[in-house]
Order: sequence, then structure tokens, then C-alpha cells
Amino acid sequence: MTTIYSHTVGLYIEMLQKATATASAHAREMFDGIGKAQSQHDPDLTDQANAERRAKAVAAWREVGGEKGAELRKEHARARDYLLEAATVNTKLPEDAVTIMLATQKWQGIERMVAAGATLRDTIAATSDIPTLLAVAEFGPAFAAANSYREPHPQERVGFALDGVRQTPRLAESGCNAQYGRASPR
Repeated sequence: MTTIYSHTVGLYIEMLQKATATASAHAREMFDGIGKAQSQHDPDLTDQANAERRAKAVAAWREVGGEKGAELRKEHARARDYLLEAATVNTKLPEDAVTIMLATQKWQGIERMVAAGATLRDTIAATSDIPTLLAVAEFGPAFAAANSYREPHPQERVGFALDGVRQTPRLAESGCNAQYGRASPR
């Protein structure tokens, strides 16, 4: 079992957050280099010599670019694997009083951020602090469930009240849809 360091977790999270930008910058650099290599022309050389020189330069750029791309993929895979292991190892709060108190304080901070207008998803994405993430894992599901409740619309209340009398002859004759408490489309 690997020891998980919160500083390393933070660095790897940052690395993966920037992975697309890093890969795009690398691709741009490589394509710019290939473009320059393809546009090389020495007036002192023959057309065939210029073509061979351009082909060698393009091949060199592709080789270097491919090696750097493979290195980036390895780094990102290593970061992803480390973070997956960290998530597996650290997904439950220890049950001592100090840790629970710290998690409660962290969760209260998250609730303040959400009350100020941030979403829970944004709050999670913005942190790499393990105790905060553990607090979210512990208290977040109940919070999300409580905040997703909405008061039923009056038509829904009528529908819920009529659920037990769904197909009475009077409702069927009137064309009323008891589930929603309104006339059925014809």
C-alpha cells in the first residue's frame, strides 16, 4: 500500500486539470515546428536536396513530438492512478472525535460557499484538500437530497390526492387524468 501525501494529490489534481491545455500547447508547438520544417528552402540546394532536408526535419519534429506526447501520457496516467488509489484509500472518515469535528468544520465552510451562490460541484472541483473532500463524501449526499426537494405544484398535489381513485367512472367520463388532476389530451 502506497502512502498518500496530500501535497502530491494537489499537484496531480492541478496537473490533470491542465492536461488539455498542456497537450494542446504541445500539439501546437509540434505542428508549428513541422510547418516550419516543411517550408524550409535553401536556394543553394537542388529541389531534391531541399525535399530530403525538409523530410528529415519533419521526421525529427515528429519523433521528438511523439516522444514528448508519450511522456505526457505517462505522466497523466501516473497522476490518474495515484489519485484513484488516494480516492480508494481515503474514502471514509476515521471515527475519532477530532477528525469528525474537523470534517464538520470543513462541511460548514462548504455550506457557506453554497449559500453564497457556488454549486456543490464547483466547490468540490476547486479543492484538493483531503479533509474537505472527505467531509463532502460524508455530508454531501444528504445535503444534495435535501436541496433537491421542491414543493409540489398544486396540480401535482391534486394528482397525488387522486392517485387512489385513478379510474372512477366519473373521472373517466369527464376525461380527467387523475395522475395530474387535469383534463386528458384527446
